[in-house]
Amino acid sequence: MVTMLLMNVSVARNLAETAADQAALAGAGRAIAGPTDACAIADEVARAHQAQMISCEVRDLHVWVRVQRPLAPTIATWVNRLGVSPAVVEVTSHAEQPFLSI
Repeated sequence: MVTMLLMNVSVARNLAETAADQAALAGAGRAIAGPTDACAIADEVARAHQAQMISCEVRDLHVWVRVQRPLAPTIATWVNRLGVSPAVVEVTSHAEQPFLSI
């Protein structure tokens, strides 16, 4: 039982990370158009990954997204920042605590 729960946590984390990565990437592609467009496309991509976007913020062409991805009985939350600086693509992502909700 514990093994199954740990596997479920790992899968939920990976799904949340993927959703946040893809949402931030899509949002960064629209960041120049403004926060409304960037966050709308980020939300659309998160939903396509069966995740819920908790927040989206655009600062200096960096898009910060926070998503949750449920996979019973766990809910994984992941934060990702993606932006374009001169000749550099920056990506920062991490899991938020608490990581596991049962």
